[in-house]
Amino acid sequence: MTYKMPHTATEQEIVDLLAKRQKTHGAMGDNMSCIAELWNVWVNYGSAGEAFTSYDAAVMMALAKIARLACGDRTHQDHYDDIKGYTEIARIMSARS
Repeated sequence: MTYKMPHTATEQEIVDLLAKRQKTHGAMGDNMSCIAELWNVWVNYGSAGEAFTSYDAAVMMALAKIARLACGDRTHQDHYDDIKGYTEIARIMSARS
């Protein structure tokens, strides 16, 4: 069997992808700022200053997806599906701790 090297995106492919994502996720800077703000809230209140756990990681990923709703396309179903998935992972991780 021959190993095939994975495709490496060109600069133009990355630029095109970011432009496409801006339509659903919002402006890059706004989205990243919103994520940072939501994560800061979680760090200050949710994790109570303790080391992050798998539960925290799942919640923070859900918050990143929520930021996309705040900054991007609120009708984009993938955002809602991702949020459901990450909150289910958080529920499972919470039960394990």
